[in-house]
Amino acid sequence: MMIPFKKHEHAAQIDHARLVQSMSELRPHLVGSIFGAALVWFVFRGEASAFANTLWLSTHGLLLVFALLCFLFYYWRPSGLTVSQWGDLNALIVFAMGSAWGLAPFAFLQTENPVYIVTLISILIGVCTSPSATMALYPLSYFLFITPILASLTWHLNQLDFGQNIIIRLLVPIFWCFLLGYSLNLHRLQIRLLRLQVEKDNALAEAEQANASKSRFLASASHDIRQPLQAANLFLSSLERQVDSEEGKVLYGRLQDALSSMTELLNSLLDISRLDSQSVAVHKEDMALAPLLDKLAQSVEAQAQAKGVTFRLTGHAVFVKSDALLLERILSNLLANALRYTKQGSITLRAEQQGKRVRIRVQDTGPGIPAEEHEAIFSEFYQLANPERDSRKGLGLGLAIVSRLCALLGHRVLIDSVPGEGACFTIELDAGNAPVTVVGSVTRDQWMLPALNVLVVDDECAIREGMATLLGQWGLVVREAESLQEAQQVVLSGWLPDVVLTDFRLRGNQSGEDVIDGLKTALGREIPAIMVTGDTDPQTLERVREKVSLVLFKPVKAPQLRAALQRLVRHLSE
Repeated sequence: MMIPFKKHEHAAQIDHARLVQSMSELRPHLVGSIFGAALVWFVFRGEASAFANTLWLSTHGLLLVFALLCFLFYYWRPSGLTVSQWGDLNALIVFAMGSAWGLAPFAFLQTENPVYIVTLISILIGVCTSPSATMALYPLSYFLFITPILASLTWHLNQLDFGQNIIIRLLVPIFWCFLLGYSLNLHRLQIRLLRLQVEKDNALAEAEQANASKSRFLASASHDIRQPLQAANLFLSSLERQVDSEEGKVLYGRLQDALSSMTELLNSLLDISRLDSQSVAVHKEDMALAPLLDKLAQSVEAQAQAKGVTFRLTGHAVFVKSDALLLERILSNLLANALRYTKQGSITLRAEQQGKRVRIRVQDTGPGIPAEEHEAIFSEFYQLANPERDSRKGLGLGLAIVSRLCALLGHRVLIDSVPGEGACFTIELDAGNAPVTVVGSVTRDQWMLPALNVLVVDDECAIREGMATLLGQWGLVVREAESLQEAQQVVLSGWLPDVVLTDFRLRGNQSGEDVIDGLKTALGREIPAIMVTGDTDPQTLERVREKVSLVLFKPVKAPQLRAALQRLVRHLSE
């Protein structure tokens, strides 16, 4: 039976953990016990009778067979007994080991040679002390192990002539009490450690479950929230050509700004959540920095000039090792932050290489940041001088995303700022070897699209109509389908699509993957496809990317969709 310990809410788990630990640590002690028994027999066989030698060897041989059978049963069928029953079997094994060693004084202390006596006493003391840490998990087992050994040794020592010296006769009982006290104290410590380990494992499991739930929530919520935004973006892009009056253009611009702010907020929130849940895939490679910085400069320069701010791009002919898309997001956020807070003066984007490291700096002449705020500005929704939460001054998420992306990529983000003199943000990263990834600007010719047959598959009527209207304005021929069955009917009617544009989540437990697979079967060939999704689960996205040409994340703006179609056309023509 097991010595009970203080009951805990996870007492059953602690019991199981100490059983596993005890059984794993008991094996080497059993092996050591058998080798030790053989060594004792080899040393003392000349001092013992034939019967004693036979008894010693046969007892330890039977013990070895019994223990092996118990261990095999434990590893083959651990659920064959309850934890309590395994604890009892554990006690039986160690009691058998102790009883076998308790035969040593009877078998080998039949001599008066003090060398043999001292040697055997030393061996038995070592046998009692060596498994104390392991057997302390079950103090009763340890008691059953050492008691036969020390009781036998005490009885035989009392048969020897020590005169009237009581101390010598009491040494072994005192040592027995000491070992029991030590094992009880060690038992309390081990149980405390096991309890902490179980609590840590449970907390980790709960955290992983919460993270998984969060990922599932993000996958569903991002899809449901992005659906109406997706429809609004599509209709708004189609509406642009229908607005002729100046008043209508002003209203259109305001509506576009409001929708852009809503989209930016949603994307930023989902980006933060994806980064926190480690759902962002990283593809680091050697890349030329110049095309990326040129692209950013083209975007920022016009906005800076509109504010009367000078923009400079210097010293950027270097190569780095990074993820092009994520690095672009980092620098875009830093430049947007500089544009927002710089009222006059200049903004400088500069890159320079120092040895094996590259530093990319975004420097402005804005109001600057106090030293005590340098850490806080990387927190979510933290903004300086915006207590009224004016959305025109930003959302307070840009630098939080920068911090998380830099941590994800292994880059360092540094800040150097003095109030009234501006701020300088530095991204420090590894230098690259050769230009592999080139991010170029989009020319007017690249926006041209040939006449394509596009099959749009989405279970939301508003999304299909908005998509069809927009694609029709681009000169594309569009057919709509709500499900896989409707898509197959379109194809079987003789109308063959050049590209399939499908949503990932459809009604009736269908998905965009089912649509691609079904159309592939119906056509008997691969078909170029673009998947539109709001899901953020990394495993889902990895699976989707294996089946389609491109993946777009909701809400998709008209320029993104057109660029994706043009990219797909160029890929097909190669």
